[in-house]
Amino acid sequence: MSNPSNPKNPWLEAGPFRYVPGYINGRRQPCMIVAVKPTPQLIKALSSENAELSNRLDSFFNWWNERLYATATAKTTKPSADWSSLANHLAAGTTQVLRYLGLPLLDEVQVATPRAADEASQQWTSITLPLPHCEPGLVLDAWQLLLQVLSQTLQTKKLPEPLFRKQLDKLSEEKQHSISPLLLKAAYDLDLPVTPLKGIMTQFGHGRQSTWLEHTFTENSANLSVRIARNKHDTAIRLRQMCLPVAHHHEVANVNEALQAAQALGYPVVVKPVALDGGVGVAANLANQQEVHAAYAIAQKQSPRVLIEKHVAGRDYRLTVLDGEMIWAVERIPAGVVGDGQHSIEQLIAKENLTDQRRPGLQQTLKPLAINSEARQLLQSSNLQPQSVPAKGQFVALRRTANVANGGRPKVVTEQVHPDNAALAIRATQALRLDLTGVDLIIPDISRSWREPGNHGVVCEINAQPDLGSTTAAHLYPMVLKKRVTGSGRIPIIALLGAPSDELTTQVVAALQAKGLQSIGWSGHHRAGINDVTLSTNGKTFAHSMMLLTDQSVDALVLNVYDDELLKRGLPADKIAWLVLAGSTLSATQPNPRLFQHLTGMLVPACQQVAIIEEARLNIEGLNNAAGDTNFQTLTTAQLLQALER
Repeated sequence: MSNPSNPKNPWLEAGPFRYVPGYINGRRQPCMIVAVKPTPQLIKALSSENAELSNRLDSFFNWWNERLYATATAKTTKPSADWSSLANHLAAGTTQVLRYLGLPLLDEVQVATPRAADEASQQWTSITLPLPHCEPGLVLDAWQLLLQVLSQTLQTKKLPEPLFRKQLDKLSEEKQHSISPLLLKAAYDLDLPVTPLKGIMTQFGHGRQSTWLEHTFTENSANLSVRIARNKHDTAIRLRQMCLPVAHHHEVANVNEALQAAQALGYPVVVKPVALDGGVGVAANLANQQEVHAAYAIAQKQSPRVLIEKHVAGRDYRLTVLDGEMIWAVERIPAGVVGDGQHSIEQLIAKENLTDQRRPGLQQTLKPLAINSEARQLLQSSNLQPQSVPAKGQFVALRRTANVANGGRPKVVTEQVHPDNAALAIRATQALRLDLTGVDLIIPDISRSWREPGNHGVVCEINAQPDLGSTTAAHLYPMVLKKRVTGSGRIPIIALLGAPSDELTTQVVAALQAKGLQSIGWSGHHRAGINDVTLSTNGKTFAHSMMLLTDQSVDALVLNVYDDELLKRGLPADKIAWLVLAGSTLSATQPNPRLFQHLTGMLVPACQQVAIIEEARLNIEGLNNAAGDTNFQTLTTAQLLQALER
């Protein structure tokens, strides 16, 4: 997105921004600190209570709230009251975009405006925005979207609906490259540490207690198994080797082969790309050559390799398997509408798309319905048109397949699944040596065994990276995390502040080893390592902390904080077990009481226990006043080491 800052903009000027990957001021998420200031023209208009500007700002934020399905921001003040209230509306409006995208926010925004109103146009107003462990550019683009649209509104006196929609769609696409919001919320609810690695690959927990996930790919998702699962042809071969039921099919290279295969299998047939998930390019229940020809053209655009498969009559079910157990099952009902005898199909679609589950926003769990070429073919085969009024209770299908990604709706059937069918899904998962799958079954009745005459079913597909879903299965995300993260996901972190050398670091490492912890990571003055092995001599505290917290052998972490880097980068973790204040300055070579004070103020809110080394002779009363309810212990070095050993 282009930077909204424009020297010719008569109203707002966007300033520098800073991404803080760690945790500051007791925050539970990273943050993005942005800057903005009003032009003298805007300050003058606000101070003179310009009625036209006031109405324009009020109208804009009302429009903004409506478009994002949000409640009004800053209810106690109007955005046109003064610069401070407008700045708060800008901050709140940005977080509304993040919530619209489904991202869970744990922290409030912080707005720091100049103390004097007449300085607002000369000094930057700083706004701290929560960054919910997503790609930093997503938060920055949300901020820039608001400034860009508001600036254009103020200049043109028109609400720029096309620009807003275009940029919001880009943000929705950009979100796909960040961690799943449902997985992220589950981690927050479980109080697990979250560390973004690359794209959607994320670490949950620290050190030995941690695990990696890429959406629902786990550390146990073997590459060989995933490659087989992503190839429908190879999957079918493997399942046949295990004597499991699959539909007959042929892989084809051109449309003539597709027509010949359909003829050999016998109609109806299914056309599907060989190596795509989510129902992309799949057309089912095709009854003639014309339909196969059209479906092949669509599938071939998605994949050069296409399968022609015998259509199996039955209902579409997704059974979720985790670690050899079927944990959830849904019937997937194709996208469609139910007639009421009064409204047309078009009207019913529009009405359905206005529901919270369909319309974009925080509560959306289903894709909006739409009439495309496939829907028109289905309507035509039923002698219907988009303007037709279906009878009350009549279901009108708009898609041949029931994938939720194509607008389908899931219906929970976990309790109705026959044990033989659950065993079939488990066996299919084990056939590919996967730990977490979504097994798609086509069967007339899920409550009866697939072995019964008249109820034969087939394994249609195995998804190695299943979308667990949000409509019915949001509870599965914490279940997966609990299965993969060890314990609380946290390891002991001890921060030392004011230690003039690494002597105390070495002593603390030895105390933790005496407690029974085997692998202690440590970061000292310009070096870091594990136990007695130095691994790095050219990094700083934050980088060294990330190295050790993402090392799965580490049982505990000891940090000797010796410079101001953490003030810029933030703390490496949102919670620290111990803060040890070992002196009133950072070191003998760099005495800096003020820097020490700033670091103490940042570290204390994140700490569970604070110990003051008796020899440090710190102003305990002053620290207590700064830290509020935090309790301090005054200990000798020997007492501290004894406490850590317990």
